[in-house]
Amino acid sequence: MAEITYPTVMVHDLERLLKLVHPDPHSALGAHPTPLGVIVRTYKPDARTVEVIIEGEPPRSMMSSHPAGLFELVLEDRLQTFA
Repeated sequence: MAEITYPTVMVHDLERLLKLVHPDPHSALGAHPTPLGVIVRTYKPDARTVEVIIEGEPPRSMMSSHPAGLFELVLEDRLQTFA
């Protein structure tokens, strides 16, 4: 598998998200299928930790990819977003 480098979001998207001026934040945040797997991103400025909860599986800790509150996780075992 390919090595994953965080943040996975494009720099211009990250800058606009953090300034709260992104015209379409859901294009970067949430769950998105990619060739690496499903990437899940959330912006939680007051959080220290964030977990992804998938029914029937143990919680998965997201990576803090920016100190302002961007968290990400690549689910390499998933090819599609959740139903």
